[in-house]
Amino acid sequence: MNDWTEAQTVYLEETYLEGFARDNERVEAVVVNDNPILRRPGKKVYFNQIVGLKEGKNPFHFKAQDNSNNLGTKSINIQRNIQKIRKVGSRMEVMILPFERKGEPGEVGKLLEETLLKALIENGRFNMKKKFGFSIGKLDDTNAAAQLGKNMNVNYVLAGSVSETKGSEEKEGSMEIYAQIIETKTSRILTTQNVYGVDIDRETLEKLCRGLVIRLHDALPVSEGIVVRVSGKKVFLDLGKESRIKEGMRCILFKDGEPLVHPITGKLIGPPAVELARAMILAVHEGYCEAEIQEVLSDGITTANKVITQ
Repeated sequence: MNDWTEAQTVYLEETYLEGFARDNERVEAVVVNDNPILRRPGKKVYFNQIVGLKEGKNPFHFKAQDNSNNLGTKSINIQRNIQKIRKVGSRMEVMILPFERKGEPGEVGKLLEETLLKALIENGRFNMKKKFGFSIGKLDDTNAAAQLGKNMNVNYVLAGSVSETKGSEEKEGSMEIYAQIIETKTSRILTTQNVYGVDIDRETLEKLCRGLVIRLHDALPVSEGIVVRVSGKKVFLDLGKESRIKEGMRCILFKDGEPLVHPITGKLIGPPAVELARAMILAVHEGYCEAEIQEVLSDGITTANKVITQ
């Protein structure tokens, strides 16, 4: 294997593996993690492969076999660390408020908030506050929802309602869930989503909650771009309507730190991120958006710095 030791840490999303295998007679097969990669046999064969890296450990096991069934093996482990700004803890912090009940609430509906919270945590888009707030009574009371969020020291709350009808011999029971994510500083509604299902049981409720979370994730995506202009506290970013970001979303301005190089192999293992500022998106246009810096974390914000939505 070229340039790789048995274990190393990288920040990269993918890496390039290359090496060679040789034999006095002929190498017949080269396999990486049970996937054959050899294009043609030979006494000395070269191989290369671009592989994606998940967070955490990424083991790679190489096997080379000759025409006499002799086997050679090698294993390496690449540990991929995620930059802090891309971890769940740096994403949009949301607290669920108890949902308004409508119709004929059933036993399954009482499990809504816990089931929805579980789906949100598993999805990983939002940094969820596990403690529920106090009920606001009605879905359309966004000011009350925002104030509760402020009191609990969170930037966003998820408020909603659930409408249930009981089933009968002639008609199936149904459930419709509405949810809004509200920015607490301005009481702005970032998105409203709903899901509907019939013949409700625990499994159906879990499916509805997963579907609702997918819709919320799709409406408020994690988007990355760059700073195109800095004017005092205002910054212009190359994230526009096409990126589906919303006014009221927050973002982190950052830059790559000094490149990290493996001291033995000289292999680039990727730079850590240096957070520069946190900002709120004020207006979204075609091809760009305007944001206002809320908190400066480091000096030197300039054009071409990077940005990621929380």
